[in-house]
Amino acid sequence: MAEARDGAARDLREAAATLRKAVADGSAPANLQELIDRLEKAAGRTAASEQPPDSGDRAANAQD
Repeated sequence: MAEARDGAARDLREAAATLRKAVADGSAPANLQELIDRLEKAAGRTAASEQPPDSGDRAANAQD
């Protein structure tokens, strides 16, 4: 779980760096899709790390 959060944090930092660079060099519109993709990826990782295990997995483990 910590690895997923670390990965999400890294992706968010990279996205922020991309935005800062785009703003600095005036190419924000060209880099906007890359920023959106990275933020969505980070959000997905964070959401996945916060969800409990699938209930089907728990049921299967209980039967073992």
